[in-house]
Amino acid sequence: MAINSYFIYEEKDTFWHRMNVGIKILLVLISIISIWFNLKILLFTLILFTFILITGASLSRFISIIKSMLPFLVIIFLLNSYFYSVLYTDEIYILYPYLTYYGVYLAGITVLRLLVMILVLDFFFITTSPEDLEDFLLKIRLPHSIVLAITLMFNFIPTIYEEISRIKDAQMMRGIYNLSFLKRLKLQVYSIVLPMILSALNRAGRIAEALELSGAPSAERVILTYKGIKLSDVLITIFIILIIISLAFFNYATDNMLILLY
Repeated sequence: MAINSYFIYEEKDTFWHRMNVGIKILLVLISIISIWFNLKILLFTLILFTFILITGASLSRFISIIKSMLPFLVIIFLLNSYFYSVLYTDEIYILYPYLTYYGVYLAGITVLRLLVMILVLDFFFITTSPEDLEDFLLKIRLPHSIVLAITLMFNFIPTIYEEISRIKDAQMMRGIYNLSFLKRLKLQVYSIVLPMILSALNRAGRIAEALELSGAPSAERVILTYKGIKLSDVLITIFIILIIISLAFFNYATDNMLILLY
């Protein structure tokens, strides 16, 4: 799976797709904030959103995300292992004087947090259509101009990714990747970044003209298919929050018990 296929809505009829957008935003915020509390909550959130992605999308999608992100996560892990080991020089070393056990442990937690945030955001985008997001934002009385800007951004991120891929493929056919790294880096600025900026500005101009002709943003938009908050949405949210609170309390109680024992 290519990176540009991440965060793209997949039309399916699952529980997660039918969930209210506001509840999903609440789950995303709670999950991203709670993973900084302790390792138990981090592992619970990782397992939870692994399950959600498998049931809401597919096992192959989850495996593809892990495989494509693996090189990036490995680089982050190695860099953080070294930097944390430099900060904690008085710990037990794995590889003296470069790596400590505690440095590797902290680097592993950092990588897990990054992976969980990717899974959480992917869950939101693949189960939330632009129409559902727009209806929710209008329902909470956001200004129509802001709703329009957010919806357009939501819609055109995949388009911009595809544009970048096409430009890179065209430059590859011209032999840009046969050059040395420094020359390739310099040429990429001119042959990929600049065409992308010009293409985005051109597209933005055409969209602005089309919106002006159609009289958008209109305050008279009718919401036809708003997904309200259901009892099942509330129950699953309460269940997840209770588990997170329980894990936080258990971790706090365990730490206090260890302090008393020692």
